[in-house]
Amino acid sequence: MILGVKKTTPNAFVYGELGRMPLQTYRFYDIIKYWLKLLLSSGRKYTKKVYTLLKSDLEARPNV
Repeated sequence: MILGVKKTTPNAFVYGELGRMPLQTYRFYDIIKYWLKLLLSSGRKYTKKVYTLLKSDLEARPNV
């Protein structure tokens, strides 16, 4: 209503007009940032051990 666009205007256009990105983009950025932090962390951390265990389990049995 503030921008004066119709209700049927896609949100992506409204975000672009305002110079913003959709919230989903920010969420994906945070997920990737956390994943990289996990990959670069020391092998002594519990989260890294769990990640390594889950990854090896997935590689051993990909269809389960």
